[in-house]
Amino acid sequence: MNEADETLQIFFAETDDLLRSAEESLLRLENNPGSGGEVQEIFRAIHTMKSGSAMVGFTKVSEYSHLLENLLERVRGGQLTVTKPLVSFLLEDIDFLRKMVERGGRGEPEAEPEVLHARKSQLNRFLGMDAISEPEPKPASRSAPAPQAASQAPKAAKEKTAKAPAADGRRYYEIELKFRKDLFSWGQDPILLLLGLEEVADIVDVTADMSRLPDYESFDPYNLYISWRLTAKTKASLEEMEDVFMFVRDDNEISIEDITARYKEGVDIAVGERPLGEVLLERGAITKGDLDVALGKQKRLGEILVEEGKIDSSMLEQVVGQQEESRQTYRKTSVRVDVEKINHLVNLAEEIGIGLSRLQNFFGSVPDISGGEADQELENLLKVNREFQERVAQVRMFPLEGTFRRFQRIARDTAFEQGKRVRVSLIGVDTELDKEVIEHITDPLKHLVRNCVDHGIETPEEREAAGKLPEGVIEFRAFQKGGMILVRISDDGRGLDLDRIAEQAVEREIIQPGETVDNSNVLDIICQPGFSTASAITALSGRGVGMDVVRNEVEQLGGTMQIETEKGKGTTFTLSLPLTFALLEALHIKDQDRSYLIPLWGVVGTQEYDPAHVKFFGAGERLYTFRGEYVPVVHLSKVYGIDCGEDRVGGGSILVFIDTSRQRFGLLVDKVLDPHQVVVKSLESNFKSVAGISGATIMGDGSVALVMDLFALEEMFFNRSSARSDA
Repeated sequence: MNEADETLQIFFAETDDLLRSAEESLLRLENNPGSGGEVQEIFRAIHTMKSGSAMVGFTKVSEYSHLLENLLERVRGGQLTVTKPLVSFLLEDIDFLRKMVERGGRGEPEAEPEVLHARKSQLNRFLGMDAISEPEPKPASRSAPAPQAASQAPKAAKEKTAKAPAADGRRYYEIELKFRKDLFSWGQDPILLLLGLEEVADIVDVTADMSRLPDYESFDPYNLYISWRLTAKTKASLEEMEDVFMFVRDDNEISIEDITARYKEGVDIAVGERPLGEVLLERGAITKGDLDVALGKQKRLGEILVEEGKIDSSMLEQVVGQQEESRQTYRKTSVRVDVEKINHLVNLAEEIGIGLSRLQNFFGSVPDISGGEADQELENLLKVNREFQERVAQVRMFPLEGTFRRFQRIARDTAFEQGKRVRVSLIGVDTELDKEVIEHITDPLKHLVRNCVDHGIETPEEREAAGKLPEGVIEFRAFQKGGMILVRISDDGRGLDLDRIAEQAVEREIIQPGETVDNSNVLDIICQPGFSTASAITALSGRGVGMDVVRNEVEQLGGTMQIETEKGKGTTFTLSLPLTFALLEALHIKDQDRSYLIPLWGVVGTQEYDPAHVKFFGAGERLYTFRGEYVPVVHLSKVYGIDCGEDRVGGGSILVFIDTSRQRFGLLVDKVLDPHQVVVKSLESNFKSVAGISGATIMGDGSVALVMDLFALEEMFFNRSSARSDA
């Protein structure tokens, strides 16, 4: 990767963080409009993005960020009141910036001219500018070209956005005249050229650039130091305008650009989009030094609070110093690492562990070198390698705060569109989950959040009529239970209409007439493909697509989904998800000389099989008393459909009791060995998908052990007619 590509990758990563931070601050600001800290945080994020995008050549992103910065400056200065429409507009701006960056990253123009111009016009309304009746394309900027990642717009697109003349048929041109210093010696006079221009066009505006003018001692009266920028209005074509300067175009810097689209009713609307200092500097009214001095006098939040006596200067200096120290420390102590590199380290650690285990077995088989110092050193190496694996796996873990904040935005936008009011509560945001798991649950969670708002939360009027507060509550909660992470999304809305669901289920022959629908079976019903109780199709619901996809995605992760609903009280969705894909703590067992690994999070106990504790019923079904309750048990080989001849259960068999949080059952096996920490390899990518098996790993003796999928195993246990023998 060359330096330019690396810079772009850093920009993309930082942009994602900045926009997410700005979005979260906006949501907090909406709930607390008087919070100056949130405005400052948003302003800082947009300001950083403006600088970063300009550095990598994303000029459109930088320009729009600058306009957004002006708007935020008015909010920060108290000239604009924080309202829901303003927050909605700013959230749309965040999405717009995100899309511009994504387009630029794909090598496309950052935004279509018409779209960008329309968006800027909307922004002008908040800035106090007159609204533009119809969006007109803005001419291409002559600023620095975009990086290699961004391609030039195709010719057809340029022709499509050609500028239309003004109402009186005239066009506006911006002309820059920068002549060579020795122009006079070539017999040319710039004044005569300007007079010639006046014959074909009206000069609307002219600015002289005298930045090249030397001091008195170096001044040469035979040299030309002045340049001009003019705006001309005329019915002449671009070619006719160029003909005015035909004799000086080749040896001087002459540019003529059609800027008709910038003018509306004779007014340059682009002036309103640019900062005041930039316009004054361009027109020569001030110098760069004047601008820098003036900008330095602008007051910031801390200075205002000191002047008002809210805080003293020492407190301001202390906090600002701590903030800067914190930012510098974070930049020094954080680094972005590609997930593939982390996965590679996990695999290497596993290979080292396998090698060490085999070496340990070898030492144990050779009496001369077993025991003593060699065993101690080997044990130390195994301990270090286990810690190394855990440390690497922790790098893959991310707190759920960013994910929850994203869904907080979705809930807020969905409610706003439907005229509902919601308050989002976030609990357990510091709970960490594997990055890969987070990526897989994003879409399922998004669907559940929209379901809560669309189907669950009532309108303010409906809630007040039901004796509730007009504002609904959606709660996101995450916590760890054993080796699983539980994510709960709940609302205090109307709850699921179980009677309506039952009617639809009977019509679709999912259940029999008269069969009850409750929390125990409602999930199985609504997760049927195509199932829907909505009477009309909307943008969010009614097509019968979604819940089945949500459940399938969760179960493919090795997780489960549960639902609890109560009429008039609300609904709760609970997702049980694996903590990580990288490492697994598992119990090693053997049955019929086959090695299996049972995830330790699902193991609640083991004990030697005792026939006295067995109660038989039905066709050979067994119940075994375990910790005061009867638990169904079966031989592991039978679950997998493996022929084990006659019933071999007897002395020496071991029972392993499993609890998946949905069901509890026991497995009869031949041997229970030691627990192991293993890296699970995908069976599907290396062989094929096998029911009840989530993957495989290599043990210390070189043998392959199959890792059990406890949720699939549970289904097979209680429906053994579907047991398969491909394990």
